[in-house]
Amino acid sequence: AFQASEFKRLNMLKESLEARLVCLQESAGRSEKVATRVAARKLKVASDLHKNGFSLRQLLTFVHEKSLSGHIGADTTTAEIVFNVVIPETKDKGCCYTQILPGGTKKPQTLMSHWWGNIFLNLVRAICEHASGRADLSLGAHT
Repeated sequence: AFQASEFKRLNMLKESLEARLVCLQESAGRSEKVATRVAARKLKVASDLHKNGFSLRQLLTFVHEKSLSGHIGADTTTAEIVFNVVIPETKDKGCCYTQILPGGTKKPQTLMSHWWGNIFLNLVRAICEHASGRADLSLGAHT
C-alpha cells in the first residue's frame, strides 16, 4: 500500500507533467502561427518576384549605361551594384528596380540564383549564356 507521502509525491509529479504538457502545447501553437506567417511571407515574396522580371535587352542596356557612367567595372560585385545603383535609384520611389527600367517589368521566364559577393559581370555572362544556350561567352568586349 502506498503511503500518503508517496501518493502526494506522485500527485505532484502528475500535476507538474500536466503543466509542462500544457506549456508545450501552447508553445507548439505559437510555433505553428509563426511558421504560418513565415510561409505567407515567402509566398508574397515569390509572388512579388514573379511580377518583377526584366528582359535580356534591358539587362544589357543597363550594363552598357552603368559601365559608361563608371558604376560597373571588371571587378564590381553584385553587392556594389545593389548599394551604389539599385538602392539609390529606387529609395525615393520605394519600388523594385525593374519598375523604373525603360519598358517596365517583364514576366520572368527564368530565376537566376546568385550571390551578391560575386563579380556582377560574371552573373551577366551566366544570364547571357543561359539565354543563348552557349557556355563559351567572353566578357572580352566589356574589358
